[in-house]
Amino acid sequence: SRLKAGLESLKRLRRESVAMEAHKLGPDEWPPILRKFESGPYRMLALTAESQLIEEGKQMNHCVGTYGDQCRFEAVRVFSVQYKKSGLRVATLAIKETQPGAWILDQIKGPGNSEVDPFLSRDVDALLQIANRISCEDLQLRAFLDLIRSLSAGDGK
Repeated sequence: SRLKAGLESLKRLRRESVAMEAHKLGPDEWPPILRKFESGPYRMLALTAESQLIEEGKQMNHCVGTYGDQCRFEAVRVFSVQYKKSGLRVATLAIKETQPGAWILDQIKGPGNSEVDPFLSRDVDALLQIANRISCEDLQLRAFLDLIRSLSAGDGK
């Protein structure tokens, strides 16, 4: 019983410390790498709160609404991909940092987990290049990403 209570206490402290550090960087539940990126006909908007993930999941008919803890406690960031002119959602994009300053595409899905336009890949590549640069140059953001990386390393991830 004491062991279980101790583990739960440690988990609570982890959640609280990550939330406190994220709050220092702004009002979001987790700090974005960048808030908005436009390339070609697309606008990619960072989703920085669980409520935004849930809304995106409902609108796009897929499971991104369950990604809150990944975005909070891991170096995973999600974007809503929309047409610039109409605002129509065309995809949901998840990127993850595999090592400091090295973001890769985790997944990209259209409505109902459908495949996306292959031409979107060049715009995703442009987003990844910017994310790599920003996550190295923004020292506050880098410190936060390093914090969550160190905490998840303690989980055996």
